[in-house]
Amino acid sequence: MQTNVGYAWTRDTETFFLDEFSGTTTWRPSNDARPHRLVVSNIWELPFGKGRAWVGQGWLSKVVGGWQIGASLQYQPGPLLGWGNSFFYGDIDKIARHGSERTLDRWFNTDGFERVAARGPDGFHRRIFPTRIEGIRRDSTKQLDMNLLRSFKIKERWDNQFRIDLINAPNHPQFDSPDTSPFSSDFGKVTSQIATTRWIQLQYRLRF
Repeated sequence: MQTNVGYAWTRDTETFFLDEFSGTTTWRPSNDARPHRLVVSNIWELPFGKGRAWVGQGWLSKVVGGWQIGASLQYQPGPLLGWGNSFFYGDIDKIARHGSERTLDRWFNTDGFERVAARGPDGFHRRIFPTRIEGIRRDSTKQLDMNLLRSFKIKERWDNQFRIDLINAPNHPQFDSPDTSPFSSDFGKVTSQIATTRWIQLQYRLRF
């Protein structure tokens, strides 16, 4: 059995002009780097067949030998949400929702935003509301891929390999960004998915 674990922590910021009235640039968190990325991969060669611990001889060893199971798990937070110019009358630190507080119908706290379009900011209003808010991100990537592989010989020089891949094996959904327009009826709601549904791939390789 072989297991590999990789973890990366990053933090990146960038400069930009908050609006066309700004004479100098300002800083904001960058979406070019995610704060965390974890990848765990595992390969387990099953202990059956010729040269292994169990069932090393006979016709049964040819059936159960050469099997290998693999799995790969990856996790990273989604990108920060982008915000338009909004009138906001509350505490920005309370917009983010975490854990069980965050639902598809209320991904973040929508209280405190001006929801009437006629009272919203116009093109001549200087921007005050930030373009990105630390901690308010799209759904994270949590994907488990698995595979089952068998290597065997038909003749001495004919190496065969059969493999089944399960991409996104548990069929776990990954949701798209919520609506960040205060004047939309779907403000704060997630209405679509972006993840690849479960894929099953079959592969056969003959080498001689």
